[in-house]
Amino acid sequence: MTFVLIWVLSLRDMEFARLQPILSEGIRPVITGAVIPSGWMGEVFVIGSLLIAGVEIPSPITPLRMVFEPIGKMICKSDRKVTRASLV
Repeated sequence: MTFVLIWVLSLRDMEFARLQPILSEGIRPVITGAVIPSGWMGEVFVIGSLLIAGVEIPSPITPLRMVFEPIGKMICKSDRKVTRASLV
């Protein structure tokens, strides 16, 4: 009801000449604009289905941890002590 009232009251400010024809440039811009959102929606659908089914989804951080954890441990084992003064 409120939406209709707002629409009726704003009729005098509308410029109908500014409305462009639908699909004036064909279907291609519509499809190219919908590719990313539909891919994201598909990804969310798949992950949601797996979560509902109780499948444990691996963390995307695992490969990064496998690469950088040994490097961090090597840095921590080094004889060089890092102090606050050396960081400044």
